Amino acid sequence: MSWNNLNTKKQSIALTVPVYGYEELTGKRLEKAIREELSIPYDCVITQLNKSTKTIKVVYVKDNSFTLDDIREVNNLTVKPIKLERIGKVNKIKQSEKKIKSLGRAMAIINVADFHLNRLVYGKEGFGDNYDSKVASEVFMRMIDKCVVNLQNSPRQIDRIVLNTCGDFLNSDTATHTTARGTPQEDDLCWKEAFYVATGLLEYAVKKLAEVAPVEYYFVQGNHDTMVGFYLTSWLWARFKGVKNVMISDSPKPRATIKYGSNVICMTHGYLEGKNLKNLPFVEPEMLQELSTATNVEVISGHLHTSDVKLINGAKFEVLPSACPVEDNWTYGMSFDKPKGEVIINYYDKEGRVQQDYIDTIKIFKEVSK
Repeated sequence: MSWNNLNTKKQSIALTVPVYGYEELTGKRLEKAIREELSIPYDCVITQLNKSTKTIKVVYVKDNSFTLDDIREVNNLTVKPIKLERIGKVNKIKQSEKKIKSLGRAMAIINVADFHLNRLVYGKEGFGDNYDSKVASEVFMRMIDKCVVNLQNSPRQIDRIVLNTCGDFLNSDTATHTTARGTPQEDDLCWKEAFYVATGLLEYAVKKLAEVAPVEYYFVQGNHDTMVGFYLTSWLWARFKGVKNVMISDSPKPRATIKYGSNVICMTHGYLEGKNLKNLPFVEPEMLQELSTATNVEVISGHLHTSDVKLINGAKFEVLPSACPVEDNWTYGMSFDKPKGEVIINYYDKEGRVQQDYIDTIKIFKEVSK
């Protein structure tokens, strides 16, 4: 791995975005809108903003004065990509052409909640389905492929994709196969190999989705992967540092808040807040700052492996189903209902949620298990 000296006073960054949606804006209004669209920090000076009939070119200057916090900054990574092998042959998915007029620009949040990658399930002890990391890896890649198809064939122009794993992407957090709080888990891989597989799958997802639109990934802390979830996010941050169309946030906060137009959305696992989950719009600083102007406020959580949507004090609270197609034998032993495995894609225009897609991961699991 090569390290570059970052002790240069200034760094000039040039980006280009479509003019669509900004035709009527000029001057300070255009600069404010572009700064928000590209998440340009307000301590960066925009030195050039040229609008043509098709595109807008913006150049801004970033102060690169060297501090101790910059030690981890790496410009050029030479990490070799991880090879991912498929189970059997997978037919190439043919992309159909869009036949409807675009309904406008939209952000898509792909919710892959509670995937529990390295979960080991012996079917005869419970619901009847055998499951391990080899099968889980194939299921994950196929469901990402299906997400790509849905996004490419959407009647909306997708200009931003958020991949939300919502915590518990891995099944355990320690070398002794327990959650962060010490609850024993049944895993099929040692913790080192589970980490390797997880990094490879998340790299696969980010690369595939980035072929459609710019991708963002945020650390969301789960109770099964409190520490390893952060390590995974930090690895992704280093892996895609400087890569166009990819933004990884490894903020150590247990949850993340994003804004799109006048949408304000908080992504959390849900186990820390419990009954206080309803307080998040008034507790999370980034949400509180935007409440007065927001037209849509949402809190998206997982953890309970079930689907639920409530409206509380004007904010939408959505509990996501688990994306894992197989429940463990503890769930069977406790006589919980066998929930359905789903990946949910939420679409937002600048004012609110406009569409929701469902991808059945149980159906994918049955295809893989044939």
